[in-house]
Amino acid sequence: MPVICTDTILQLAIPCPLPGLFDYLPPPQAASDNWQAGMRLRVPFGSSTRTGVLIKVATHTQVALDKLRAAEVALDDKPVIPTDILKLAQWAANYYHHPLGQVLETLLPSLLNRGEVAALPDLPGWCATKKGRKARLTACPKEPCANALYCNACNNTRKV
Repeated sequence: MPVICTDTILQLAIPCPLPGLFDYLPPPQAASDNWQAGMRLRVPFGSSTRTGVLIKVATHTQVALDKLRAAEVALDDKPVIPTDILKLAQWAANYYHHPLGQVLETLLPSLLNRGEVAALPDLPGWCATKKGRKARLTACPKEPCANALYCNACNNTRKV
């Protein structure tokens, strides 16, 4: 029989060979109730700590409230797994009879599985020189879209 709870219950998929979702309370220092499916949380799991993916938010649980543990920290402000990819992972887990947590572990890059920051660094790119920006493409007179693409790329890139 489900236990009704007025608090928020986070149901997470954790990479382990056990099927089903695991219920946790939100982290104590959580500022808001803006929980969205696809966010990662660091949670205590047995005697270790794991990175789980939020699947859904509930108000009831099968676990006694005094046995529920709180998540340690939310690793993301917004979901790192889009809803359509999350649905695909759930379908794959059901179709192949595999725990959802392990499917999501395979889906994410290893750094994200370890709880690293989900941000892309600012990478340098190629940019045309001043001489190159002044030049016109004359090698492809039959390809006007190539010339337009080149001019657009020269105007929108930043200098390295």
